[in-house]
Amino acid sequence: MTAKVRGELSDLKRRAIVALITVDVHARDIVDELNQNKTESVNEFKWMKQLKYYWEEEGVDDIRIK
Repeated sequence: MTAKVRGELSDLKRRAIVALITVDVHARDIVDELNQNKTESVNEFKWMKQLKYYWEEEGVDDIRIK
């Protein structure tokens, strides 16, 4: 995506790609933080404050948070 954003794009497409990159980097940082803090339960505040995202595994109904 970074190569794409450096190329020739309309202003709207460039903004959309930059927004996607920003969201992806933020999500990566949050997952790293949860891992470093050894967050193990979806009931921990560190996880719950991130509820705008959710983890879903096929066949595991307990893990779904929406």
